[in-house]
Amino acid sequence: MLRVISTFAITCAFLSTPGCGSGPTEPLASATGLVTLDNRPIEGVSITLIPKEGSSFGRISYAVTDGEGRFELQTSPTQKGAIIGTHWVQLIKMVQEDGSPIPPDAPPEEIVPINLLPQAYAEVSTTPIEAIIPDDGATDLRFELSSKAQPRPQY
Repeated sequence: MLRVISTFAITCAFLSTPGCGSGPTEPLASATGLVTLDNRPIEGVSITLIPKEGSSFGRISYAVTDGEGRFELQTSPTQKGAIIGTHWVQLIKMVQEDGSPIPPDAPPEEIVPINLLPQAYAEVSTTPIEAIIPDDGATDLRFELSSKAQPRPQY
C-alpha cells in the first residue's frame, strides 16, 4: 500500500513540477490507444511510459484514460506526443477507500488512496507491459490488463 502511494506521489510530482519535461529534447511522436481490464474499457487509469534506456531515461510520457478507456500521451501539459523508443508502462487507478474518485481539490492528508489495478502494473520494476513508440507514431496502442496479473520475472 505504501509503495503504491509512493509511486502515485512520485508520478504526481513529475507531472506537476514546473519545467519538468517542459521542452522536448528528444523527438516525439503522436501516441493514442485504449486500456482494458478483463476485456472492458476502464476509465481514470493513469498511464506513465518510462523509457527503458537511452538519452531519454528519466523523461516520461503520460495520460489518463477517458470514459471509453481511450488516451492520448503527452510529455507536459502543453506538449502532446510520446518519446520515441521502448518503454515500460506503469498503470494505476487511484480512488478513495470507498471506491469514489479522488476530488482534485482534496487535501492530501485527508485522502487514503487505494489502487484498483493489480500491483504488478503499479511499479516500473514489476510491470509486464511494454510499449514501443515508432518514429511515425502509434495510434493503436492497446494495454490489455488482467485482474489476475503477475509481475514480470526478475533476472
